[in-house]
Amino acid sequence: MGCCESKNNLEDQFKAKFFFENIQRKNLKALQKLTLTREFKAKKSFLIQNLDQEKINYSGLSLIALSYSLILGEIDFFVYLHKLGCSISHMERNLTDQGINPISILCIKGYSSLLLYYLPLYMSGLGLSSHLVLEKQANSAVQEEFNPFPNQKYTPIQFAAIFEHIQIITIIQEYFKIHPDTPIDFDLEHKDETGMNCPLIAVKYGNFAMVKFLHMNLRCNFHTKNANGLNAVQIALNEMKIRPQKPYMTIICYLIDIAGVKVEDMLNELMNDAEDPALQGYFMIKMKKNCDLRSARKNDKESLFQYIKIPQSNSESIHSCSSEDRRK
Repeated sequence: MGCCESKNNLEDQFKAKFFFENIQRKNLKALQKLTLTREFKAKKSFLIQNLDQEKINYSGLSLIALSYSLILGEIDFFVYLHKLGCSISHMERNLTDQGINPISILCIKGYSSLLLYYLPLYMSGLGLSSHLVLEKQANSAVQEEFNPFPNQKYTPIQFAAIFEHIQIITIIQEYFKIHPDTPIDFDLEHKDETGMNCPLIAVKYGNFAMVKFLHMNLRCNFHTKNANGLNAVQIALNEMKIRPQKPYMTIICYLIDIAGVKVEDMLNELMNDAEDPALQGYFMIKMKKNCDLRSARKNDKESLFQYIKIPQSNSESIHSCSSEDRRK
């Protein structure tokens, strides 16, 4: 009788309520203690199957244990469950069936430790990985937190640029230094259908720290244009009207003065479009310097084309030689 009760209690403990409560409470010791029992080892296959199937509702999602750990960013639980035998492919399918890309979640949330562990698994094909495709769009209840731009097809690394997760981009760049053929999902220079890539996206969302990091540390190209033919400075100027609290003036000055984005031929247009008096003043100063530089170049050019007069004595000498030749 006691043996049967122990067996039933063990299986009950591995149902959703016990397990998910311990993840929520960050009580890894309770799980570790349970998995070290003789009863667990005897029924490990059955109990792991339960963990890959039992679900809990969270923020509009129906999640299995590994998915729940990932969504919460619980690296210790995620690693322990995976090493215990929980399936990466089950987790990926659980999320993609609900319109959620697990690698995008890590880049949106900035879960750098989880990305460091999961990225090699994602790339190795251990799970669905290379053919991981969202089966449907996330429902409206989960979009704001897990799919904040439902009308845009941003890649995971572009999400990291939007949410200014420098550590996420660093991990991705370090990984692909030793793994050639960077996929689109992790390519900083990849352009979406609107012609936006990570450098332009960082500018668009007013993330100065990301702009500086991409330019100074990763040597990204800020001279490119989007599908509408707008350069980085024009994009920043347009977005400044939408998000005036962001440091767009700092970004614009950096793009022109440090990154060297060329705007000489559009300074008057930029000044007219600018609404910030300080930015208007900055463009006026640039226009004056540009005008002074053109004047200086014109003067230098004219000085190169001054005629060199031949001394009279030389002219007479040449004439004399010519006359003597005719006499001969």
